[in-house]
Amino acid sequence: MRLLRFLGWLFAISVVTVLGVWLVQDNSAETRLVLLGFPLGSLPLGIWLALAFLLGVFVAILATLPAVVGARLRLRRLERDADRRRTGGGAVLRGGCRTPAS
Repeated sequence: MRLLRFLGWLFAISVVTVLGVWLVQDNSAETRLVLLGFPLGSLPLGIWLALAFLLGVFVAILATLPAVVGARLRLRRLERDADRRRTGGGAVLRGGCRTPAS
């Protein structure tokens, strides 16, 4: 299973790399970019497009990170509560307080 996951990641990275090289080759015109009055330099248009895409992916990951972390914490808390109930450790009340086992 581990080998299959590794091969999947290797394939995905290879495809993205080939598409990135293709993007840069097809959009090879030198382009000067000015952001808020500051010149950022002159690079091929394909590189600017790839950088913009990567920046968008990074911002999306950062934007969803709090929700993912919160969901994982909630899942861990629910699993812990379910284990306590299964083992007969008493009922778990809202807020994490426990009642004694009967």
